Amino acid sequence: MADFDRSIPPGGEGKITLVLNTLGYAGKLQKGARVLTNDPNTPQDTLIIEAFVKTPITVSENMVFLKGAQQDAVTKTVY
Repeated sequence: MADFDRSIPPGGEGKITLVLNTLGYAGKLQKGARVLTNDPNTPQDTLIIEAFVKTPITVSENMVFLKGAQQDAVTKTVY
């Protein structure tokens, strides 16, 4: 999802806000957004968002990994 200033005067500054939903992702994540302008020198550019998504619980066929604060009880039922 993106939100941005629709009109920016020449030589002015604008704001672009990008929101990335990381639900269902783990590890390194990279997404891009193309920005179109009326600048003849740079008619388009790409903004890149890079993140490393940490998951509190990882379950695989032969391993369960639980992570939490030392003072908190962390439990999970695996079927």
